[in-house]
Amino acid sequence: LRGLEPAKDAVNRSSKDVPDDEVPTFLQLMFEERLHDGFDLRQLATIAAAVEHIVHKDSISHLVGAYNQSKRSTHENVTAEQLEQVMDIYLFGLLGGAAPDGSIDMSALQSAHLTHPIWPNVQRFLRKAQNDVLTKTHGADYPRDQALVPFSSAVRVLASFTEAFGSWQNQDCSGMSQELSKFDTKGTGRVKLADFYQAGWRYKETKDYLLAIGAAEEISTGGDGSKEVRVIIPNYVTARANCLTSTSVYEVCCIDQCEMLLGA
Repeated sequence: LRGLEPAKDAVNRSSKDVPDDEVPTFLQLMFEERLHDGFDLRQLATIAAAVEHIVHKDSISHLVGAYNQSKRSTHENVTAEQLEQVMDIYLFGLLGGAAPDGSIDMSALQSAHLTHPIWPNVQRFLRKAQNDVLTKTHGADYPRDQALVPFSSAVRVLASFTEAFGSWQNQDCSGMSQELSKFDTKGTGRVKLADFYQAGWRYKETKDYLLAIGAAEEISTGGDGSKEVRVIIPNYVTARANCLTSTSVYEVCCIDQCEMLLGA
């Protein structure tokens, strides 16, 4: 959630870091008051519910935009094929394909599989979410060419996709860790910068950028003062640059394995 990223300095954070137009005032005040002392179970439940509401509200606003972009009304039923078209527009925007005004270049959407290497896999995941919801609502043999799908069903498809997408996307994060770990011959969780660039097509960040975000470090390699840059695998994988989707409210990022260990 923008403004509440784990990487932020919790000591210096204040309610002004939180999006005023999205986060309820009571939630801002709760963070302000309890930031140093921690939260009890009831407060954590309240925060979780509020965050879920914020994400759901933001997702629906983008879904409405996708309906408008496809020149379809949210007050009318659509066919399963038409809903797939709407969802493709929504997904393309979610992956950063929307213009600053929120509009989608339909010709760019047609070539999404070329500009977004992950597009086929994410699209299949979204299609499965849609098929599961429509099958449950209309039966396994529902006619795909009949306008049976109301906007409420589209919202349920979106909710199903959004709730499961983070865990699904984290598989890609695990893939990055595995690719980089092949070059970690000493088991330190670090790889040489040259090996980093050899690990795959996605590893293109500059040395200065990696150092600036804490995903790399310079270490001395000898008594002559020479230094070598090594990429810190877990820091790189959980870096904001690897967040797969981004809206004005939230991003979908890799799960921090260190947090899971600390919370165990």
